[in-house]
Amino acid sequence: MRRVPIDEAQVGDVLAEPPADAQGKTLLPKGARLSMAGLSLLRRRGVFEVCVEGGGGSGSGTPALLEALEIRFAGLEDDPVMMELKSVARGHLLRRR
Repeated sequence: MRRVPIDEAQVGDVLAEPPADAQGKTLLPKGARLSMAGLSLLRRRGVFEVCVEGGGGSGSGTPALLEALEIRFAGLEDDPVMMELKSVARGHLLRRR
């Protein structure tokens, strides 16, 4: 478990504690996997840091990052430049394992 600033939290990180807003309202449950929408919600509600699972070592979260990559490039299959970028990013993620 580690505390990270919200700007360093990544898509795919798993919450070790439920983040709350300034009024104490829980915004996401413990164990939730962060998404772009979740990160955006936390930022809008004034959350400055989150507690995520893991130690952040090399290769941690690679399956989640690969899933996030698929989501980010969804609908762009007809664009050869974007597909090349996706391929390069995927190769980078797989090499860092």
